Amino acid sequence: MSSKPTTAQPVTDALEQRDPWRTAWLVTTHDVLVIALAVIIAAALIAGYVLPQMPTGGTSEPLAYSQWQTQARTMAGPFFDIASVLSLFSVAQAFWLRIIIAALIVILGLRLVDRVSRLASSLPLFHSAPLRGDILRDEERMRVMDNAPALTDIAMRARQWRYHVALSQTTSPSESTNTLSWLVIDHAPLSEVFSIGLHLGMLIILAGVVLNSSQGWDVTRQQVDTDSPATLQRGNIGLQLTSVDDVTQNAVLTVQGAPLPASLTVGARAALVWTSQLQAPCCFSLRLNELIPGYHVSAIDHDGKPMTITVSSYAEPVRDVLLTIRRDEPGRLVALESARMAVLVSEDHGGRVQVYGVPQGNVMTDTAISASMVISNTTLKFRPTMSVVVAAQYRPGDMLIWFGGVLAALGLLAVTLWPMQRLVVRHHGYWTEFYAYGRGARKLVRALLNQEAAQSNDH
Repeated sequence: MSSKPTTAQPVTDALEQRDPWRTAWLVTTHDVLVIALAVIIAAALIAGYVLPQMPTGGTSEPLAYSQWQTQARTMAGPFFDIASVLSLFSVAQAFWLRIIIAALIVILGLRLVDRVSRLASSLPLFHSAPLRGDILRDEERMRVMDNAPALTDIAMRARQWRYHVALSQTTSPSESTNTLSWLVIDHAPLSEVFSIGLHLGMLIILAGVVLNSSQGWDVTRQQVDTDSPATLQRGNIGLQLTSVDDVTQNAVLTVQGAPLPASLTVGARAALVWTSQLQAPCCFSLRLNELIPGYHVSAIDHDGKPMTITVSSYAEPVRDVLLTIRRDEPGRLVALESARMAVLVSEDHGGRVQVYGVPQGNVMTDTAISASMVISNTTLKFRPTMSVVVAAQYRPGDMLIWFGGVLAALGLLAVTLWPMQRLVVRHHGYWTEFYAYGRGARKLVRALLNQEAAQSNDH
């Protein structure tokens, strides 16, 4: 610093480095905090797509819940308990994730308002008078010199590097005898526009995530038969199985409200099935999990009267039952109590039936299934059928996520190549102050003050 006597610097010229409000603002809106929260949210969402998610109905859907638990334990292995505690098997309902999303939305909103304000301040359209260089924002005072290059030389170098430059000369009210010159170097307004695009994209992504978690749903297991339509437990959408091909493992389903049928292959998902039943009809998808062979079974006695069949102790006896036999099941057992018979139907060797006497347990017959079988004055009738098990998913926020993702990616690329930097240089007659803000701003100050570095960077 120069030893020359100087006039006291006006209070408005110095940035209050110890202002607690400014410190709180910088900490709250810092890039590191935004990146950390975004990484946590992204990791949780990726876990939600990779890990099997718990059925929405929980234990109220015993079969689906049991299948989910088996799959989740197999996939997570020793980390199952930790993943359960972190709610990674039910990401959409994770309370801690909702808090983090809300915090990131608030922070991004504050940063967006700040970027819009900066953009407005950089446009002459919003000013009745020329822009003043004595207005500091978040710039830090990085250097004070008494032998700095002339402001016109610094401005020339900055223009050669394609920076926007504003140079002015005014008279400081508190230094009526000294001339105050200032110079503003920045990447405005383009870099601010790019930053606004990045923040808007991230907010749109989060809006899609919130919409999915609040309005979206999953049906992990829904059985649909060829002879009767089914209604999804969530969404109240009707499904009709039109055709099944066991050889190609393909099924065609008619979806209520959809203009065209959905053709599915086992293990594949039909994405974006359009149906007018939903508020966001573009974001409904179906997945075909398995094809299940089965039989409609009925019985009549020797007088030709229909007999009732009991499927389980929890179900009322009926005259016609649908027995579906999954690939990993040995068979399905039903009882004809009035005939004192138990019938085991399986898919062994293309379909087989075994009839046992009750309560003796003796085998009354063991043969291939046929359309009609007479056993001890009781006629059993079998009509083959096919069923499918589908999973359904409704994600109304996916379009927002994709759109926001593209916008954020373009914005991120742009701000990486064209970062926002703002340098305020003020000359008070005896000394020159350098205030700078933005990624690489300190390097910019050094380059502008270093003649050799400046020459090596000239275009």
